[in-house]
Amino acid sequence: MLENVGLHVRGIDTSFVYLEDPSCILRGFENFLSYAWMVLGLFTGGLIIGWGISMIRGAKNDVKENFKTLILIFGILTAIWPILNVVYGGDLLGQGCKTMRVSVSGVNEILATKVKAQGTDSMLYEDIDIYDSGSGIRPVYEMPEPENFPDLSDLMYWEPDGGYVENNVGGHQGTGNTSGGVGVPPISFGGRTAVSAVNLAVGEITYTASDGSKYTHVGGSLTWRANNPGALRHSDFTRRMGAIGKTTNGFAIFPNPEVGRRANVALLKTEKYQNKTLAQAINTYAPSSDGNNPTSYAARLARAIGVTTDTYLRNMSDIQIERMVEGIRRIEGWRAGTVRNN
Repeated sequence: MLENVGLHVRGIDTSFVYLEDPSCILRGFENFLSYAWMVLGLFTGGLIIGWGISMIRGAKNDVKENFKTLILIFGILTAIWPILNVVYGGDLLGQGCKTMRVSVSGVNEILATKVKAQGTDSMLYEDIDIYDSGSGIRPVYEMPEPENFPDLSDLMYWEPDGGYVENNVGGHQGTGNTSGGVGVPPISFGGRTAVSAVNLAVGEITYTASDGSKYTHVGGSLTWRANNPGALRHSDFTRRMGAIGKTTNGFAIFPNPEVGRRANVALLKTEKYQNKTLAQAINTYAPSSDGNNPTSYAARLARAIGVTTDTYLRNMSDIQIERMVEGIRRIEGWRAGTVRNN
């Protein structure tokens, strides 16, 4: 499927698929050399046949000069690549083309979720947005939000206790039942708290509670399964913030959703993020290399919480940071699955 849309699969191992930018000019040059060798081979074959026929007919050919010319042509084609590599100082082809890696387990998770939701006959490739960066056509990210995009319109008045504050214009006041936005259920503050977790199967994370009982989060989004609303990567920081495990594709697993939410708030209050504007923070938090569009991501959050993308996080209030974290949860695709008692 990936190669059918013009991507070049450079390799695959047990963890990642390695893809290359299809617009890379060096790859085009390599293809040119390959075709040049083919054409030159055919040309050489024709020359040798012609020489042979002419010699049979008694014509005189300077065989040495002819072969010198062929050797010169072949030598130039052979030497081009090593010479370029010497000038470049390394493997020009291997390092000169932009390459990205896609998690195999992540792709399997997406496919497993789609199959579960739509059945094995669903057209899975229609749900994966792939475009050729060399075509000159780019996705338009500033289009009106699609119907299935998480609603952020209530973030201006949202509070972390699941309720709303009354605004100054319309007296908007909601209840905890709708604090997750349209189509995005709120985080449940009750339920179990785990002491350990393991991700052995795609689409499932099994937890062990303090009393020794086990339960499994099945289906839903990765953020829900891992109690990780902000999709934080497993790291020393998340371990300090209470993470009890990590998924097969490197995301932190927290003992309950509230611990995961607090870790996200704490991350945005670190010096690393406090000294960045909202736009810079999201560019770090959700980089384009991970398949995000940081510009659109930041713009949506800024509009929703009443700041500009140039606002420094250090100048945002605690409640604005809380609302930013709630917006991130929705954008990252929080979707509850089922809990199975083991």
